[in-house]
Amino acid sequence: MFIPVETVATYDGTKLKSADFKKAKFIKYTLSLYKKTDNGDKVSYVKVDTPSSYLKNELGSEGADSVFIKVNSGVKPEYAMGGIMTLTGSEFVYTAELDSNSFTKVDDQVIDANINFDIITGEGFTDITNPYSNYRVVLDVELLDNENKSIGKNATAHDWVVYTNAKINPTMLSVTESGSQ
Repeated sequence: MFIPVETVATYDGTKLKSADFKKAKFIKYTLSLYKKTDNGDKVSYVKVDTPSSYLKNELGSEGADSVFIKVNSGVKPEYAMGGIMTLTGSEFVYTAELDSNSFTKVDDQVIDANINFDIITGEGFTDITNPYSNYRVVLDVELLDNENKSIGKNATAHDWVVYTNAKINPTMLSVTESGSQ
């Protein structure tokens, strides 16, 4: 079973100096998955090595090792149609070329992207040891120059969504009288 998740990520480039923003030629999206762990007194999120065991492409056509992305503004037309974030190591990555003609004024330096995926749950989730937990899906966005290097300080953004994968026991509880024979 799969649960669809549809998100919109907004990169606000208006906080960058205009000269820095003009250096940007690409926008890179990196999606990572973290599982909540509880070690007694300390709760933390630990990166999942195989995110494709937990998330899959919501279109289903590209296989489990990808996530769908559609960058809605600021990119060249061939990227605006949508694409696939491919699995690179333990992260899904997508890079799109920016369209410098889209940024004629500072207010145009806001770039939206839809990132959609399915969460694997239920019977499809049986191959994983201890699957029931809270999960954090982390998105990092970065502007890159012609050499695929960061354009500098404040060129990255970081945010996440959290979901819970839980198993529910649908049976009713019954109350018994104690001490009766």
